[in-house]
Formats: sequence, structure tokens, C-alpha cells
Amino acid sequence: MSEFSEDTIRLAWERAQGKCECGRSAHGHTHGKCTKPLAFEKRGKTGESGAWQVLRKNLIERMLKANSDDYHKCEILCMDCFGKIHQSSLHEKVKSFLKYKTFKKH
Repeated sequence: MSEFSEDTIRLAWERAQGKCECGRSAHGHTHGKCTKPLAFEKRGKTGESGAWQVLRKNLIERMLKANSDDYHKCEILCMDCFGKIHQSSLHEKVKSFLKYKTFKKH
């Protein structure tokens, strides 16, 4: 289940025009976005051509589980780019940092 409503996901899909929106240079997208073609009906279908997923754009908001249902805050990603984000060591470092800051306050 996504943290975004179906309406929000549809708006983001229309904005993406059926292509991966990842522009992370760490993924090799040094001259723009991935733009891998995607198929709407293949959302979440790992291992299939055209498969994709929705992700909250802001890493800190993802870590804090922010719940704004704004299509400007989500991005459409091919499964390759989506997987790279979840395997990222930076992702783990930020998660650890936030946990440390939270415990240090108390």
C-alpha cells in the first residue's frame, strides 16, 4: 500500500508521462532523468519490464513518515532506481543520524 492516494499517484503519473523521474547522479543520470518507459498497470511488479513504484521525494520526510498527499512530493521511479534508493548507504546513514538526534534530545 502506498502512502499516497490513488488520485495523487495518477497526477504524478501524468506529470511523469509514463517515464522514470529519477535524476540522481549517483544512479548515473548525469545529463537529466532516467526516463525509462513504464507501464501504468505494472506498478509494484518487481522483475517485469515497465515496472515502477512511487516514492516520497524528500529523504527526511520519508524517514519521519510525513503524510502529505501532494503529488509534487512524490516521484515515479522505475524499479531499478527505486531499488538503488533503498540499497543506498546514504539512506542508512541519514536514518542512523535521525535516530541519534532523537535519542540525544531526551
